[in-house]
Amino acid sequence: MKCIGVVKWFGGYNSKTARENNFGFIEDFSGKDVFLHKQEWSGQHTPRENDAVFYSLEEDQGKWKAIAAQPVVGNSFGILESYKALRIIEGSDTIFSKKSYLERALRTEFCECFSLASTDDLDIVFDKSDDTGLALKLLEGGSKWSENIEILSDLRLIEPLHDVNWDVLPISYFSSHEKEASEFLNRLPHDEAKQLVLDHLKKLPIALIFFLVMKEILCSEEELGARHSDLEDYIGSMIVRGSSDYPEYVSQHIEAEVNPKGGLRTNVILGGVIDAALFKKYLFDRNLKFEALFHRSEHLQNRIDMFILNSIFSLILAGNDDRLTYQVFLEQLWRAISDKTFDPIQQIEFIQSIFPSCTTMPNNLSCEAVYWKKQDTFLCRGKKCTGTKVKPDLSKSYLTFTIYDWFSHYKIDYLNENEPSSRDFPIKLAGYFNRVVEIYDVIHCRSCRSLMLPDMRYSRVEYTTVENGNFVKKDMAASYRLTVFKCANHTCQQYNRGYYINHCVGFGCYHIIDTRDLRIQCDAGLYVCKGCGSCCAEHAKSHPVGLCPDCGDTLQLYEGVGSTSTEYGNRFVKCVSSQCEFMISGKKLPKKFYLESCGPAEHVYDDGHLVRR
Repeated sequence: MKCIGVVKWFGGYNSKTARENNFGFIEDFSGKDVFLHKQEWSGQHTPRENDAVFYSLEEDQGKWKAIAAQPVVGNSFGILESYKALRIIEGSDTIFSKKSYLERALRTEFCECFSLASTDDLDIVFDKSDDTGLALKLLEGGSKWSENIEILSDLRLIEPLHDVNWDVLPISYFSSHEKEASEFLNRLPHDEAKQLVLDHLKKLPIALIFFLVMKEILCSEEELGARHSDLEDYIGSMIVRGSSDYPEYVSQHIEAEVNPKGGLRTNVILGGVIDAALFKKYLFDRNLKFEALFHRSEHLQNRIDMFILNSIFSLILAGNDDRLTYQVFLEQLWRAISDKTFDPIQQIEFIQSIFPSCTTMPNNLSCEAVYWKKQDTFLCRGKKCTGTKVKPDLSKSYLTFTIYDWFSHYKIDYLNENEPSSRDFPIKLAGYFNRVVEIYDVIHCRSCRSLMLPDMRYSRVEYTTVENGNFVKKDMAASYRLTVFKCANHTCQQYNRGYYINHCVGFGCYHIIDTRDLRIQCDAGLYVCKGCGSCCAEHAKSHPVGLCPDCGDTLQLYEGVGSTSTEYGNRFVKCVSSQCEFMISGKKLPKKFYLESCGPAEHVYDDGHLVRR
């Protein structure tokens, strides 16, 4: 009778005989002890505690002893013996079943024997009426897992897609069995197929995902998640190459099922993906069809990145200069935001697809780096820009172009080559979109939370644009600076009250100027910024440190000294009036206060004592 067990103990010094023992005991599945003599051991090494062993069982004068014992590890006992032992362990309720080292040894033996096993032995192990699940589980994760699955499949012992948990099927299996996976999913009830796909979406090849979208097993961008961008790249690459080199099972479905019903663009997901790729192809080729496609496609009209590209390059191709293009575009942008066509916060990913973020800017803000020639470096809002994104790269696919790539493709380069400045068109756009994102929440009415609308009452300008492939002259209200916002809710008590909302122009400040929070205006009528004390150009000369936004008095620049000072080594700003407590402290201090124009700082010790120069 062939058995399996673990060595309980073996050998050791015997004080009665004054010599080493040449015997020991094995613990079997029932927990009983089986005697093992050295003469019955055929392993290369002396048995050690917890070694997994095979042996034959023999009764000797009412006691059990092991015959022909040998270690499991390092010996080939065949797949049947390994599997039978593992089944015993799996079904055992004794403490013995908890000895995981035995199971690991047997599982290793089982996997090693697998590729050498005969078809007859495999038939026995993977008999459909037996415990196929356990046999497959034992193979999972092994070094030859993929190879073993193929062997079983070729022998028709299992159908992997049906019999194997998809969690443990390797990605390579789906890549080499796309057609089988498509047929298997097609046979399942719709809801069952959908759930299986959603649970394993990351593993599936993109061509199979394309097929599943056509079959409407995947029905929305939300279901696709991160694979939506993969689908865009896949279809886009086909359009770029001008080919439809799909796998045969995909092509057959398109020919038999999709084309008779109107083609791929009738699919709610694929129509948008195809339109986006075609739009960029036309735009890249300077083909005016991009504008007509934009206005035909609801999907494109609902994406702010496509709106930006269509609006700007329609104006540029029509011959408008940078200033007029910028002016007209901002008016179109604000009308779209006011009409609630776009919510900049909800579409931040689309914005950043063409205005990418660098590691210097805070979350949700795009790189707006400018070149600082003196230090031969790039700055974003006064800080050294790491991972600068404003350099064009025309070597990549136009499907992934940023706004900087598109401008370069259209031969609209920086005023100084490779040295972007705040005057350059794309940098101005990036900065403007950052400000839109930053003030978007602020420009909601505090009483009713509705979006406040900009005041559009400005002089009119004439410009040229593209409509249906033709150049058309138009005129409009020029909204180059939209800074006065009003609540448009007729039932709100704040209705039609105008408030100035903008960003401070102080160097390195970017604080929001919101007249709902500010009280003090300078002689020129400009509100004093709470972030840096700036107001107008005249006071920037006469009062370079700034004015107090709480009382209007002068601000003074200080620098802490002393070993325990909380402001030690840091500058801070305080109102000179003893009646005012306004202060801007260290970490919030804008770059402006480190310029020579602000003059030397007064030193202050821990006790508040000032050191005059």
